[in-house]
Amino acid sequence: MLNWKRILIFVAIFFAATGLAAFPFGFIRGYCLASTGHAPAWLGPAQAMAGLLAAITVFAILAWVQKDGAFAHCFVVGLFSWFLSFPINVLLFHQPAMQWAAGAIVLVITAGIGGGAGVGLRHLISSGDKSYEVPQQNDGQISSESSLSDESSS
Repeated sequence: MLNWKRILIFVAIFFAATGLAAFPFGFIRGYCLASTGHAPAWLGPAQAMAGLLAAITVFAILAWVQKDGAFAHCFVVGLFSWFLSFPINVLLFHQPAMQWAAGAIVLVITAGIGGGAGVGLRHLISSGDKSYEVPQQNDGQISSESSLSDESSS
């Protein structure tokens, strides 16, 4: 069962996060174009990477919070965000419709990566596995609980 309230909240978070991640690069590009007439070539890829990392982060947080159907929620948030971006990107900013349509592939990939990261992080944290803990120091000897239990059983 989909949690529609959470989906709508994360669609809004998705728009805010990707917009905030890309804004500084667009601002710098606009400033450079206005002052010198050209912008550094690295700004485009940097802006794209910032947007992708923001999207993956939002999907990871959603998958971490949403225990049941995490991937379904990530994909629905991605598709809603994609559909809602049509009026902004195509109608307002005149992005070619085919380029906008290809963005669905990117959103599905980022939803899969972010969803997998969030589910994996949730399982890692909730598993109770102590094997990754830092060994504790006792009376000048470094030992972990597992090595202490091994020594006491021998």
